[in-house]
Amino acid sequence: MIQEYTQSTFESCLAVDLLNLTETKISPKKERKVLDYALDYSKYHFTLGHLDFVATEFKVGLDYYIDNKLFFNFTKQFRFSGKINLFQEKIDLRLIDKLIKTSPVIVYLDAFVIWKITHAPHFIIVIENSRKGYKIYDPWDGKIRLINSTVLSKAIISLRNLLKYCPQLIQKK
Repeated sequence: MIQEYTQSTFESCLAVDLLNLTETKISPKKERKVLDYALDYSKYHFTLGHLDFVATEFKVGLDYYIDNKLFFNFTKQFRFSGKINLFQEKIDLRLIDKLIKTSPVIVYLDAFVIWKITHAPHFIIVIENSRKGYKIYDPWDGKIRLINSTVLSKAIISLRNLLKYCPQLIQKK
């Protein structure tokens, strides 16, 4: 069950998404605890710091998909919880459709494609797919909404090609 909680800091979208996957009641204090751990974990891998905290603190298994082979190999160099499984695979609608059959997925994308305000890397949760589109949870405003497949695909492609960030996807095991 996704909590419609609004992230309290500019940088805590992933913290909120991960807390949603743990099914714990989200609070600013818990959100900040995840974020602080990630900031201290490594200046080189913000995402992995989040995952390491949640896997360790909540004893949650996480599958972490990384689009780019170079970033995948870079990630393997870090020490992190054995509850995190790494996969190198292209992040696209095909992979999302395959994975959300079992549970929601956290996807890294360019927020501009959704909000039309500014280009910025951002994590959302894709909850399910239907003929009408993808039901997503966006921690920025704490809302669940429907977006079409073109918007979701363009947001991932823009993250990769315009912002030059590696698309990533996270799923609770």
